[in-house]
Amino acid sequence: MEQVLGRRITAPVYETGRPGPLWEQGIALVWFLVTMTNIPFATPLRYLCVLYYVGTFAWYYREMLPPLARAWPIVLLPAMALMSFLWSDYPSAAINGGVFRVITALIIVVLIQRLTLTQLFRTLMLAGIIITLYALALGDLERGAPFTHKNQLAVHMMLTLVLTLWAALDRSLPLWHRSVGALFSPICLFIVLATGSATSLVVMALGVSGLLAARFFWTDLSHIRHFRTLATLFAVTIVLAAVPVVAGLPMEQIYEDFVISLGKDPSLTGRTDIWMFAEMAAQQRPWLGHGLGGFWQYDVSLAQTININDHKPVGSNLGFHNAFLEVRVDLGYVGFAIFLFTIGWLFSRTLRAWLAVPSMLNSAALIIALCAIVFSFAESLLTKQFNMLVHLYYLPALAAFGASYRQYLGQATLTELPSEVSGGRLELVGR
Repeated sequence: MEQVLGRRITAPVYETGRPGPLWEQGIALVWFLVTMTNIPFATPLRYLCVLYYVGTFAWYYREMLPPLARAWPIVLLPAMALMSFLWSDYPSAAINGGVFRVITALIIVVLIQRLTLTQLFRTLMLAGIIITLYALALGDLERGAPFTHKNQLAVHMMLTLVLTLWAALDRSLPLWHRSVGALFSPICLFIVLATGSATSLVVMALGVSGLLAARFFWTDLSHIRHFRTLATLFAVTIVLAAVPVVAGLPMEQIYEDFVISLGKDPSLTGRTDIWMFAEMAAQQRPWLGHGLGGFWQYDVSLAQTININDHKPVGSNLGFHNAFLEVRVDLGYVGFAIFLFTIGWLFSRTLRAWLAVPSMLNSAALIIALCAIVFSFAESLLTKQFNMLVHLYYLPALAAFGASYRQYLGQATLTELPSEVSGGRLELVGR
């Protein structure tokens, strides 16, 4: 009997990503927790976690190398930092810091390979909540306990606030997850306000308003055809129209008035002076820098001058409170160009993921990326290893490279059989 086949359809085929088991989420929670601050037993736990993640990378190297190769820009700056021992006056500091930065890149690859982005954000949120409770128990918020400075506490609480608010607003999450987020959002908000950090207050306003806009405006209206394109063009038009207007305003005076209105020092607690010294240090070795860790040393006269001017003990590693200046001093213009390329590449991936699927998860990732860039003008966290800001900036951008993400396998040819033969079902006949 002759069989009459129906029409053929070509369709993309995807492999569903696998979520990580509960015990791996527990290890990630411990890792995020011990890299945020020095809680009791943090140091041995930190080394155990590093050993576990490096061992996992080595054991499953066949799975880990492909995403690492696709995420090659994240290795460029750590590689240069490690190689800076060749021109640094303090090679041991460059090797030590460079190795930790290379390990950071490897751990990020393991995390995206073993856990989904939702699981990673959830564990980061829970780690931030534990730090929140620990800070409240210590009761010294104005000094920043359990951190060494109130600005560090404010940064972590602001990031935890964004994560808890994301959890509270995301309707796709389980009820318990949303309830925990709704419970701790006001607590994190209170701690940020209690620290009085001007930078965190400004970034907090950006993060909270962005998430609320994403939940109540963008996520729903983006389903309208061509709405996202029209909204993007409208935003670009507004920005282009505003540039010449803003360029003609007395921005320095506006900035000073704004900071004073917050009750803060216009010099940002001496940061402007430190940035001036950073420019001087960068010009001493403009192209390759002093080498990673090569500037803040006892016998570097300019470093100790900065410490004395800031009333810090001689030999302190004060830092420049600016990620861009930090890279220029350590690795010169070459490292600065690599840093800009890396954070730009990562941001573009996060932005493209949000434009493709404007979910609350991707909206939170994009808002955190914007907050990280703003923070980089007042803090150097994005250039360091093993911290919350680096995890939150890198993980969403690289999540699509991991096995936990839905993977595109290729095109499949489907043939529709007549209804009297198959009831209208589709049968896969080729790939």
